[in-house]
Amino acid sequence: MPDPSPSPRASQPVTGHGPEVNGVAEIRRVGRFRFPVFAVVEGDRVLAEMGRTGWFRIFIGRGCRIVTEDGRRWRLVALGSARMLCPVVLDEERRKYVVASQGDAWYGLNGRDYAYVLHAASSRRWSRPDRWLLREHEEVVATISSWSRRVETSRPVALAAILAAFAVIDYGIPGGESLGVPRFGW
Repeated sequence: MPDPSPSPRASQPVTGHGPEVNGVAEIRRVGRFRFPVFAVVEGDRVLAEMGRTGWFRIFIGRGCRIVTEDGRRWRLVALGSARMLCPVVLDEERRKYVVASQGDAWYGLNGRDYAYVLHAASSRRWSRPDRWLLREHEEVVATISSWSRRVETSRPVALAAILAAFAVIDYGIPGGESLGVPRFGW
C-alpha cells in the first residue's frame, strides 16, 4: 500500500524571501567569463553574485545562476504561463521565489509574501524607458534605473523581486504583446 504522506519536497515551504535591498543598490560587473560576472552591491555589502545574463540564456537556456550573501543558490529562468514566457527566480529545489507577469501597461512581480507592480515612469518613442517605479498598492517602494543598473528603495524590498524586475526591464516578456484584443484606430 502506498504511503499517503506527502513527499518531503512538498512539505517544505520556502522560508522567507531571502535578502532584501534597503536603500541604494547597484549591479556591477566584476568578471568576464567565469562566475561571478555581476554583483549586486549595497554600499560595501555584496548582496548576491550573478552569472551571465541574456535573453537566450534566461528564456531558452539554463538561466542565470545567482548566489546570495547567505549562501542560497537561485536561478533566474523563464517558465511558460498561458502564451507567455515569464521570468522566475527559483531556488535549488525549483521552488519559486518570485514570478513576473504582464498586465495592460505594467508588469506584476508576485512572491510568497509580497506583490509589486512595475511600470515605466516615463515613455520613450524608440527605446525602453530608463526610469521605472516599483509599487506595492499605491506606495512607491523603489525607483529603478535600467541604464545605470541602480535601484533606490524607500523600505526593504526582496532581492528576488529586484532581480526579476531587471530581467523584465531588459528583455520584456515574450508572447505578452500578442495578448488581448487588437486595438484599431478609427
